[in-house]
Amino acid sequence: MSRDKNAYTITSTATCKRTPVVFFALHELGCKYEVKLVEPGELAAVHQTIGPALTHGDFVLLELDAILRYLARVGDRDALAGRGPQEEARIDQFMELQTRWWQGPLARMAGSSRESAARELATARRALGALERWLSNSAYALARFSVADLPSVLLMAAPLLGIELAQYPHLAAYLERLLSRPAWQRAHQHAREFGMLDSRALP
Repeated sequence: MSRDKNAYTITSTATCKRTPVVFFALHELGCKYEVKLVEPGELAAVHQTIGPALTHGDFVLLELDAILRYLARVGDRDALAGRGPQEEARIDQFMELQTRWWQGPLARMAGSSRESAARELATARRALGALERWLSNSAYALARFSVADLPSVLLMAAPLLGIELAQYPHLAAYLERLLSRPAWQRAHQHAREFGMLDSRALP
């Protein structure tokens, strides 16, 4: 997008399913950014990660949740960040629940034995159940949309692992709210331009 020195640079691969979540945050905040696509091996060799990596000036940051929290803090704080320590704590709690359902269990299931995959799936279901109960009383993680909600677009991948969101009606409705946001629509379109949403690979 922009070459502005104040813009963000997202370094990632064309197969990374987490990078569109960063796009989502940037579009919510109205931030300029550019994308640098590299081969998976190159990203792993330089940053010891499969992506994405965020560069802001001379500052480089890894890990999806850390990137999202950083963007929320340096952007318009009223837009995405918590308003005080209690909201920040709720954001942390909700994001840790999300990480528990997909980052560990779902990523490991791809190469797991049948017994191990079953255990991981059970862990994912417990985390999804906790999120379902949380959202039974709130439209979002907080009383308003916040940084905590951004990674939840990864719920799109649940059916690929045999998890039907129809079993979690509050989560299913929540995902629809997220996917209807204009910022996600723009992020989704940009991600498709790079082929990031074309395959059925896990997040």
